[in-house]
Amino acid sequence: MLNPIVVARDLEQQGLMQWGLGWGLERAGFGPRIWHTGSNGVFKSFVIVDLQATSAVLFFANAENGLEIIPGLLENTIGASTLSGLYQATISGSMKR
Repeated sequence: MLNPIVVARDLEQQGLMQWGLGWGLERAGFGPRIWHTGSNGVFKSFVIVDLQATSAVLFFANAENGLEIIPGLLENTIGASTLSGLYQATISGSMKR
């Protein structure tokens, strides 16, 4: 039987990026942020929540390459193209390095 309690570990002790219940957890010179992505064929989504600033960015696209703008979107909204934005665009195949 599964235990209903999940122990939250300190993000500072885990490095810059970790995973927790399907969410990306990151901390890189700023407060803790959590992020998640979705993909259903050509439909893409991305959300990032800044837990310290209590703000969030939510993005939906109906294009296969819609996630290409994530780094720029994050730069213009939260001031940094964080690991999560670059990571998602890279793994989605929509961004060629």
